[in-house]
Amino acid sequence: MEIKINTKLENGDKVGCTVNFDMPETLPELTKKFGEAQVAEAAISSFVIAIQNTGRRCLVPTVDKQGKVLREAMTASEIQAVIDDWMPDERGPVTRMSKLDRAKKSAETMTSEERKALLERIQELERSRQAA
Repeated sequence: MEIKINTKLENGDKVGCTVNFDMPETLPELTKKFGEAQVAEAAISSFVIAIQNTGRRCLVPTVDKQGKVLREAMTASEIQAVIDDWMPDERGPVTRMSKLDRAKKSAETMTSEERKALLERIQELERSRQAA
């Protein structure tokens, strides 16, 4: 299996590589290679993270691109009902927020001072690009 490894350094540079790992593809093969306890522990950890992600999505309203609220944030008992019905499924393609959507979401939680500093930085970047 080809595994991509990427990270961002403190200075903002991105580094990464691709490695190969002989990853078994079936439960019996995984158990043979890693042991039953390790396979169970890895599965439980993965399930806990997936359940937490499901719950996090329920804690906030679902909003479309125009800002229209499609679903309000759920109560703890509503989230519990969702979790009660949770089942792991095959992963589909990873969907990621665009850089613009991430920036918008981040800006919503910034203080006025942070937004002002961000705007100044954006304007500085634009000036340097235009000068180049």
